[in-house]
Parts: sequence; structure tokens; C-alpha cells
Amino acid sequence: MTQPIIDTLRQAEQLHRQGDVDGALRCCADVLAQAPAHPSANFMAGVLLESQGESARALPHLRFAIAHQTDDPSLRDVLAGCLLNLGCVQEAVGHLRQIVEAQPHNNAARFNLGRALLDCREYADAERVLVVFVRDNPGDAEAYSHLGLARLGQRNPASAEPCFRAAIRLNPKDALTHLNLARALADQAMDEPARASFALSIRIDPKNAESRCLFGWFELDRDRVQVAQAHFQAAMGLNPDAPQAAAGLAATQLFRGRLDEASRTLQPFIEAQNVTPRLAVVYAQLCRSQDSGSRALVVVRRALQGALDRDQEASLRFAEAAILDAMQAPDAAFMAVKKANEITGFRYSSMEHSALVDQLIKVFDADFFARIAPPVEVAGDGVVIVGMPSSGVDIAARLLTINPAIHDAGSMDDIPTMARGLARFVRGDDIYPQNVVEMTSELLGQLSAARKQSLGRASTAAVVIDRNWMNFLHLGLIAMVTPGAKIIHCVRDPVDTCLSCYFRPFAAPRFAFSTDLSALAGFYRGYHRLMKHFERVLPLDILKVQYTDLVDAPETAAQSMMAFVGQPWNPTVHGTLSRESLGDGREWPVARSAERYAHRVGPLLGLARLG
Repeated sequence: MTQPIIDTLRQAEQLHRQGDVDGALRCCADVLAQAPAHPSANFMAGVLLESQGESARALPHLRFAIAHQTDDPSLRDVLAGCLLNLGCVQEAVGHLRQIVEAQPHNNAARFNLGRALLDCREYADAERVLVVFVRDNPGDAEAYSHLGLARLGQRNPASAEPCFRAAIRLNPKDALTHLNLARALADQAMDEPARASFALSIRIDPKNAESRCLFGWFELDRDRVQVAQAHFQAAMGLNPDAPQAAAGLAATQLFRGRLDEASRTLQPFIEAQNVTPRLAVVYAQLCRSQDSGSRALVVVRRALQGALDRDQEASLRFAEAAILDAMQAPDAAFMAVKKANEITGFRYSSMEHSALVDQLIKVFDADFFARIAPPVEVAGDGVVIVGMPSSGVDIAARLLTINPAIHDAGSMDDIPTMARGLARFVRGDDIYPQNVVEMTSELLGQLSAARKQSLGRASTAAVVIDRNWMNFLHLGLIAMVTPGAKIIHCVRDPVDTCLSCYFRPFAAPRFAFSTDLSALAGFYRGYHRLMKHFERVLPLDILKVQYTDLVDAPETAAQSMMAFVGQPWNPTVHGTLSRESLGDGREWPVARSAERYAHRVGPLLGLARLG
């Protein structure tokens, strides 16, 4: 290095320390004009430009410098920050890994690495990095929130939840963390706590259109259409050009059968090709309703060519499969839905499900119900509708609620919450269902009162419906807590049921069984075995309702169910029921013929003999 160059670089350093960045840059430029390959001059020029926010100009200098000074962690740190600013996240990850390896106690680099891994959707690696950071920095709310996102990205909402709660304790005014907590709770089917977290997020930041959209989809998934529509309309008011808000609003319009309104809502975004995956999926639903599958197929397949995360690609593949199925292309439809289910990344153990069913049958036997002393029985124990997904649970609730004395509370989460939390209130180390034998009469009375309060909060109607279909696992607990409850069990052909489940984009870990045909068959067998057992031993009234009756003879089915729940049928009030008279736009489950897919669904065919 010649003396003039050394002197000029020293002058640049002095000017930088004095705050004269422009003067320092001129010195670097003088050096680089004489020696363009000078590593130190490139390093300093890159640092100075980066400090001025000129990352694009800084990047070539920093890349050149690191190629010649590979062991300088400070240089690598600046380069990583520059890359992050420019969105070159994957390249930044490589440099951040090297910094953390060389400097294990460099907290800033570790945090940036965890955040960058999240952006790259490398959730498992992000979790490993952030666990260490949180251990060393227990007061960092943002780190807890990022750790929660890493776990949520791995389909583990139960372990994400405490991370978000820790972040909220440290920073209770962060709307985004409340929103992420709501997502984790929703994925665990904890609807009421999720709803409270969504609402709190919006109260903290009422101008956040994304929060409104997510809350809207949460409510729409639970058939709370008016509430969902209000959220989507509010989001459109905040950002009229937001495709996510338009997609949600159109989805509520479709739900109500207002196809022209939905088309007007979506068309400007389709014409401008401002199409998100969610909007493409809603457009596909609209086109299927209008028998325009080929138009939808173009939009969906174009959306599939974009940069997508796992959930987005899966939702588009499900939409593609539904279009192809409607277009009578079963082979192409099956390939699309198989790909969609593989993309979800959900994994399910039929053996664990079978073991749970074994335990439920062992605990809740006839002798058990003969031994227990029930709580004081009072009116208002509600109606519980159970059955496999796509077996008619929602249709049964819909038929019942044409009677104004009957209220549909949706999929209530209080019974599953009781089952999960029982271990905290009983003696011993047993888990559910074994620990029910340790319940005291006092605890049983408290749970009974809590259930009645939940039903009362839902509605003061004479009859309140809980249609959480997975309550089939908890009918034993329901019989203990609400001995006056009435059970409606919806049943459909097992192969058609499972095939419809396979085609549905459930997108939640608790539906993991639906993503694999063998797992579906195993889940159905467990469900069938358990329901046969409960039909024999449960001290509750059970009405079995066939899916074909619900869709082909809805008036007869409604009369039967109303008589069962103790409500009169009034032809003057209820009128004549048919699919058409009930048509408010909600899509009735598709009765896919097993014959069309017989050569594809081998693992399901053995279910046919179960009946």
C-alpha cells in the first residue's frame, strides 16, 4: 500500500469520525480511482454508503471487500445488514451464520439470523437460533414473538402460544403479537380466546386492514357471515385496493348466493391482474357456481406461478382440484388434490388416534356410567351435533335453525378445552380420558355449571346447538357434564365422506388426518368404532341422521330432528323445505361418486363394508 493511499484512507477515517460522510466518501473515491481493487477502500466506501442508506451502491463495494477479507466479522456484519435491506435474505443468511459461528455471543447477529430464517421460511432453523437468543435475552418481546412465528410455521400452535403470551406480557400494546396469538389459538380450535385476541389487536391498531381481513376469515370459517362481512367492509374502507379485503367481501357475497355482487367485487382485480392466492381461490368458487371453470383455471394456474408459501400453494391446488372435478376430469383433479395434501406438510398418526379410541372405550363403559353420580340435571343442556366432516353436520344445524326457538352456536370449544385442562384439577398424573375417574362431584358440578354458562352466553333460545363435529371424541365427558344433552349423529357413506374430506382445504393441524388416504381410513375406523360403542353405553338420547335424508328430503329430516329436540314443526312458519328454498349461496357438500375415483382411492374402499 503506497503512502498517499494510506494517508487518504486515514483522512477518510478522520472525516468519518467528525461526521463528514461526504468528505470521507470523496477520499474513498480518490483511492478507488487509483486502485479500484483496494479492499480497505472498498470496505470503507461500502460502510459509508450503507450508513447513508444507499445500500444498492454499497453492496458491490462490500461484496468485493469480503472476497478479500473473509475473516473480518465486522465487514461481514455490515454486508449482511446491507443484504437484508435490499431483500437479499438468503444471501444474508449465509453471512449471518458465519458471524454467529465465529462470535457466539453476538446477539445482534443471532437475532438477525433468526429473523432472516423466518423470512426464508426455514422455520426449524429459525426456532433453534431464536431459542438461544431468548434464553440469553428474556426481556426481548420481539424475540419471543419471532420464536412463536417459527413454531407456528412448523404447525405447532400449542408451543407458539406461550411465546406470544410472553411477548404480550413484555409489550402488551403490540397489535401484531395479539394478532399472531389469535392465529395460534384459532389453530387449536380455541375460538373464544382467539376471537378476544383478534378484537384486542384491532382495538390497539384500528387502521390495520390485515387484522380486519384475518378476523373476517376467522369468522367466515365459522359461518358468522354478517360479522365477517363487517370486517371485510372495514378493511376495504381502509384500503380499497387491497385484494385480500376484496376476496373476503366476495366470499361473504358468495356465501349469501349473491353471485353478481361477488363478480362486481372481484372483476376489477381480475382485469388488473392484481390477484393474490386468496382472491384466486374465491374467484374459482365464483366461477364454479357459474359453470365457468375454464376461466377460473387460467387465473388459478397463473397464481400458482408466483412466489408462494406452503399454505398459499396448497389452497390454490385445492381450488384447481375442485375446478377439474367440476369439469369432469377426475384423473387431473385427483393429481391436483394429492399434490395439495402433500404440500400442507401435515402428518398424522393413525396409531395414536386408535390408541385414544381404545382408552375412551375402556374408560367410558357401561359400568362407569352406572357408577357416577351425575350433577343436578336442569333444562338447557343443549343439542350436540357430531359426525365426520362432510357428513352433514352443518346442514343439520341449518335445517334446525329455521325454527326461531333454536340457535346455532357454531363449533363451541368449551368441551374440548375442559378435556385438555382436566389434568390441572384432578389428582394423579393421568391424562384425559383416564383422569376422568378422579373427578370429584364438586368438580363435576363446576364443569356442568360452566357448560351451562357457555350455552347461555351463546343464546337465550330454548335450544342451543353445538356443532363441533369432533365432540364425538368427548361424548363420554358430555354425558357426565350435561346429562340432559341430546345428540344428533350425522352419517354418510364412508367412502364418499372420506373422499370429500380429502378434497377439502381444511388448513389446520387438527385436520391432518384428511391429507392422506390411509390416515383418513384409519381415522374413520376409529370414529366408527367409538360411535358404535357410545350408541351402546351412553346414557344420552342419540338420533342418527343420514346425509342422503338431509340433502334429498330436508323437510322430513327437519321434522324428525325438531321432534327429537322437543320443538314443534309448524308448516305455516317453516314453509316447504328443499335445497332451493334453503339456497342462500352456501355450497352443499359435493357428492363425489366413489366410482369416478375408485382406481385412485384404494385405502378407502375397505370402509364400504362398515356401512
